[in-house]
Amino acid sequence: MVGAEATTSSDFAVLELKNKGSVNSSASCVSTTTKASVECLLRCNESPLASHSEDGLAAITKIQSPENGREPQHRHSKRVVAPIVVSPSCSASQKKKLVSPSCVKELAGSFRFLSQKDEETRPSADYLKNHDVARLPTEYINSNMRTICCGWMVELSLEFKFEQETLLLAIRIFDRFLTLSPEPVSRKVLQLVAISSMLIASKMEEVVHPSVKDFSRMSADTFSAKEVKRMEVSILQILDYRIHSPSMGGYVNIINEATGMSQRNYFMASYLVELCSMNYGFLRYPPCLVASSAVYVSRKRTWTKGLEALTGYKERQLLDCASFVEKVHQQACEESEPDAPLMPLKEKYRMHSKMCVSHEKPFRH
Repeated sequence: MVGAEATTSSDFAVLELKNKGSVNSSASCVSTTTKASVECLLRCNESPLASHSEDGLAAITKIQSPENGREPQHRHSKRVVAPIVVSPSCSASQKKKLVSPSCVKELAGSFRFLSQKDEETRPSADYLKNHDVARLPTEYINSNMRTICCGWMVELSLEFKFEQETLLLAIRIFDRFLTLSPEPVSRKVLQLVAISSMLIASKMEEVVHPSVKDFSRMSADTFSAKEVKRMEVSILQILDYRIHSPSMGGYVNIINEATGMSQRNYFMASYLVELCSMNYGFLRYPPCLVASSAVYVSRKRTWTKGLEALTGYKERQLLDCASFVEKVHQQACEESEPDAPLMPLKEKYRMHSKMCVSHEKPFRH
C-alpha cells in the first residue's frame, strides 16, 4: 500500500563530532552513518591487560536491578572519529533546506553500505544452543534469561541517561560475544557479560562514560570492578576488537533524515526497534529489515516508492517481519506485571517527550 507521507525532508541534522567532552558541529547532508564515519577507532581508557578468569565470579540466581548510589564518576572517552566525506553537490547551506535528491541518494548509499557491513558482524540466530541444557545441565541460559538481561540493560541505560545507540550497541555486543564464545556461558555470569557490554558500548558512543566502579555498583556489588574489567577484556578479545556494528536505530535515523518522518512515527519506530532488540527471535532478520519493518508498522503499513528506493525493500519483502513486529508490540501492550523486563522500556516511551507512543495499541489492518 502506498502512503501519503512525503519522501522529501525536514531540516537536515547537524553532525556533532565529540572528542574529550568538546563538541564541534559540522553541517552536512551525509549523516554519521556515512562510510567514513562507520570506521571509528575506539581507545578505551580502562581496558586492563590482565587475562580473563572466571575464578571467584559471584553466582547470581536472579538479575539484579540497579540501585541508586553515588553520582556516577564519568570519564572522558578518547575517541578518534574519521573525517566525514562530504559530497561536492551538498553545501552547508542545505541544512536549512529540504533534502535534495542527491542527498537522498547519498543516504540510500549509506543505508546499503551499512547493510553490507552488518553481514560481517551479525550474531547467530541460534547461538543459545551453545549454552543450553545439553552443554550446561544446571547453569544453562535460554531466551527468557536473555530478555531479562536486555531489560536490565534498558534500566541501566536510563539510569546513566545513555543514548539509544549505546543501548542497542551493548545488546549487539552481548549477542556477538555469546555467539563467538568458545566456551558455554553460564547463567551466573550472564549479567557480568551484560555489564561489560554496556561499559564497552558507553566508551564507543558516549562523550563521557561511567567508571568501572559505577557499573560494579549497579550490579548491587554482585561483581567487583576487577571482574567487570576482566570480562571487558575477554569480550574485546573474543570480538577481535571489532566493536562497531550497525544498529536498527541507525537505520531508522537514516530513514528519518531522508524522509522527514513525523515525530509520532519516528518515536514509534524507535520504540518498536528497541522492543525487537529484546526479543531473541528477531536475530533471524537483518537489522536493516527489522528497522524498515518498524518504520512500515509505525506508518500503519504504508510504503512509498521513495522508501523502497531508500531501503531497497519492496513492501512484500517487509510483510513477514512486520507481522512479527506487530506481534511483539501486542505482547508489550498486554504486559502488565510491574517487574516484567519490558516495563522499563514501556515507561521510557510513555513520556510526553516521546509522544507517549507506548500507550498506543497495534494498528488493526
